[in-house]
Amino acid sequence: MLCRVAGRVVRVFGQYDGMTEKSKRILKLLLRLAVTAGLLWLILGRINLDGLAEALGSAKWSYVVLSWAIGIGAYWIRAVRLRFILEKQDCRVPTRTIFGASAVTTLYSLILPGVISVGVKWYILRSFTGKAARVLSAMVYNQVSEILVRVLLSLIVVALVSPVSGRWISGLCLAVAVVTVACSLLLLHPLASRKLVVVSEFVLKPLPAVVRRGVTKTIESSRTFASCGWPFHGKVAGFNVISTLLSAVIYLCVARATGISVPLTAFIWQASVVFVLARLPISVANFGVREVTLIGFLSLYGVDATTAVSFSLLVFSNALLMAGIGFFVQLFGMSRSNKPESGE
Repeated sequence: MLCRVAGRVVRVFGQYDGMTEKSKRILKLLLRLAVTAGLLWLILGRINLDGLAEALGSAKWSYVVLSWAIGIGAYWIRAVRLRFILEKQDCRVPTRTIFGASAVTTLYSLILPGVISVGVKWYILRSFTGKAARVLSAMVYNQVSEILVRVLLSLIVVALVSPVSGRWISGLCLAVAVVTVACSLLLLHPLASRKLVVVSEFVLKPLPAVVRRGVTKTIESSRTFASCGWPFHGKVAGFNVISTLLSAVIYLCVARATGISVPLTAFIWQASVVFVLARLPISVANFGVREVTLIGFLSLYGVDATTAVSFSLLVFSNALLMAGIGFFVQLFGMSRSNKPESGE
């Protein structure tokens, strides 16, 4: 049976190059739906539905509401951070506009995979500023810097307070943390952007000239960040640290709501792993991936699968709240306080 399924998958991907763009999008959607359905089927086999309903019904909703308030605050801080980064690209966008664009992006992320849904925010901000390449370079720097800080903090926390015994784990985490810092410093070197232009021109050579020009413009715009100075990068890192800690506090509030006893330090790396996986086009709205990840992580602290899934659903309610805000923003339109700046 598995051999027949594998053979069909191989034949499908063997014909992938001959497909139209619409067919490719449909295939990708079907694959994400298949992954989501498969993971949810595995989860349903491990949990008790009656127990899940009981866990959700007995949750302390005051803590859940508190997590919603903190979640909105975290989104606002991320909007302030992106506004600060955009200003370095000579793009003036009000914090409320960025917050609204983030909410709309969360709405679309319920259908589109993480990386692609971010394109919705880029489109809104590009329409507002008229500077496509500069907005994209700012958003790339914004995302990469947050992921790097989250990974670095997670590695340090696991090295200091590892849930699994063994000195080799701490040593490995510290080694990877050092490599992460080194790579981050290397990316900020002016030579890195010049090398990226050369590499991108070679890799993207088969693509249309307009695509190559867009990528080159974006990379050239990113050179601004290499000359910003360490105070700028330190401030962005500070925003990212606050954002990471707020994510952990949200998880802690939901843990209190569901009666889970897990230290705050554990939620720092758990929330970061879920955050990074949400950026990958694996499943729909990160369903299945988030639940499997949290079931595995929380089991290290003696939490059963049913409770872990109830925890995951309440964490997901934060995304639903932001998606609801995004729905109203989309419904009534993005407010604009000035005209678009000159295009590129």
